Amino acid sequence: MKGRISFTLKDIVIMFLLLLEFRMLFLIPLGPLTKLNTYHNKMLQVAWVGVILICFMHFKVSDYKLRGAVGALLVMVTLSMVYAFIRYPGIEAKEVIVPFFAYLLLLLYFPLSDYLDTEEGVKRFIFMLQIICITACAVMVVQAFIYNSKHKLFLSIYEIKQNGGIPSTKSNTLRDGHLRITYLTTGASVAMVLSLVNLIALRTKGIIDIACIGVSGIYFLYVARTRMYLAIFGLIAVYIYFFINTRKKNKRFAILFGAIMVVAIFFVADIPGMIKDFIEPLMTGAYKDDGSYYARIAALLFFGESIITHPIMGLGVVKTGAESVYAEALRGPDKLAYFTDVGVYGGTAEFGLPFLIIFIYILKKAFLKPSDAGVKNYAYSKALWWFIILSSLTLSVFDPQRVIAYAIALAFFNTSLKSKDDLSDKQRINSCSIC
Repeated sequence: MKGRISFTLKDIVIMFLLLLEFRMLFLIPLGPLTKLNTYHNKMLQVAWVGVILICFMHFKVSDYKLRGAVGALLVMVTLSMVYAFIRYPGIEAKEVIVPFFAYLLLLLYFPLSDYLDTEEGVKRFIFMLQIICITACAVMVVQAFIYNSKHKLFLSIYEIKQNGGIPSTKSNTLRDGHLRITYLTTGASVAMVLSLVNLIALRTKGIIDIACIGVSGIYFLYVARTRMYLAIFGLIAVYIYFFINTRKKNKRFAILFGAIMVVAIFFVADIPGMIKDFIEPLMTGAYKDDGSYYARIAALLFFGESIITHPIMGLGVVKTGAESVYAEALRGPDKLAYFTDVGVYGGTAEFGLPFLIIFIYILKKAFLKPSDAGVKNYAYSKALWWFIILSSLTLSVFDPQRVIAYAIALAFFNTSLKSKDDLSDKQRINSCSIC
């Protein structure tokens, strides 16, 4: 039947992975298994990536342009796990193995590179991502509204369930007296960036793109309550329009669009407030009374020292609580430093300078010039490249919570790099034939 959508086994396994990333299992009471939905416990997702690898088995190594870098990252994480067990004798196995497992999501790079190699694959992936994103974010918005107004919970959220149904500041589910659920930020961020590309650069004018941006925006503003992401999306939207727009721009509309986006970034994301919140505590010394701010200052100072003292292996891939005997060695004298609070800086402290070298190499390798505009996924790759740069200032894509976004971005990069090499080969053959 014309226009009918059919799903293959590959579509279904990827769809299930996205359902896991967006915590759709919140809708199902799983009892003790609800803990599988927590941030750092990625074991169910990793197991499903194993299923994806089997379904997408492919042995043409030359198709994977970033295979060496991905392999180096996996080796680095594995060595860091072994190093952690040696350096911290007696440490609980789960404090090392749980975050290590999360990094195995990098293996998604290989099958997803195959999946995105065709235009149909790209369309299907983005469509599934958007539909699941819209649904999941809408559910979270409804849950936050109901809880904030009536204090009723209908989702099986582990951190709240274990606390007798009351959000806890310790588990980051409460801010200013309102429910705060940030589980979806990684998947919703990728969906937001790809939707912005569709709407602004490719001019698809799809209702689903508008819906994804709108519902995700409400989620980030009302539920996740993170101004940083809103500011990043605003900057990316402006960048997409002016620098990777694939259609001819109307100069007047371009100026109007840029002005509107700048105003939106300033007031919706409250940039003046962010600047004030950053500078004022330093000037007055009030940062010591602000837990989040003080934690980041503590992280910058402590991790800066640890990078100097442990430049090769870093502190090791460990997730530990304040009660651990190694908390001070891993999180500073105040036990407040978190790798995930200070972006790539934290990643360097965790894994050492090799991580920073590989990270910069991947960005350099994946960088596309304006002259590469004809390659596959050019617009998507450029937007994701800048998303990695901007988000890594404070929220690195290379941490247990967000590493799946890194794997997805690398898969898009791979398609563009492969297409770029194919075009270069064709041009070389044509030039030789002319000679």
